[in-house]
Amino acid sequence: MAAKKEKSESKKGDAKPKKGSKNGLLEFLADSRTRTILGLFFILLSAFLTLSFISYLIVGFVDQSQLQGHSWTELLFDPDVLMDNWMGKLGAALGHIFIYNWFGIAAFLFPFLLLLVGFQILFRKRLLPINKSLKHSLFFLYVLPLSMGFLFAENSLLSGALGFQLNRWTSSLIGSVGTALLLLFVSVVYLA
Repeated sequence: MAAKKEKSESKKGDAKPKKGSKNGLLEFLADSRTRTILGLFFILLSAFLTLSFISYLIVGFVDQSQLQGHSWTELLFDPDVLMDNWMGKLGAALGHIFIYNWFGIAAFLFPFLLLLVGFQILFRKRLLPINKSLKHSLFFLYVLPLSMGFLFAENSLLSGALGFQLNRWTSSLIGSVGTALLLLFVSVVYLA
């Protein structure tokens, strides 16, 4: 009888880890169906953001009064509020946030990075190295809005609020000539 208990206890000790453990999560992420779903999600999100941003650059001035005149919940959930953005209210809201409130045309770096990640997850091939692309994108998220704010101070769609404020601060700190020299210096260092 004791031998049977020892035998059954040894079988229990050899049990595989449960699905809820780290191995289960890694197996889930390594599954081809999960890779396909995640890869397609990132690629489609990239396409959605790209079309939202392009449409915002074209018809954003029409939607802007509604975007600024309504609360976000009212804007997104009221069926009577209509937008001209190709991607609807969500596209107009995302375009307004990313382009007007934040980064200007540098916002297009986000869909670019999402496309790279989605492509690598889906096809297990790199279009470009993601780490290097991320480093360059972070650099351009600072330099591009500042450059657009400096060159086109009147056009906030190109620079976004970030570029406008960076240009304003930099110009007050080192002047317009100093800002131009800083941008020239940063560009030369980047290209070297």
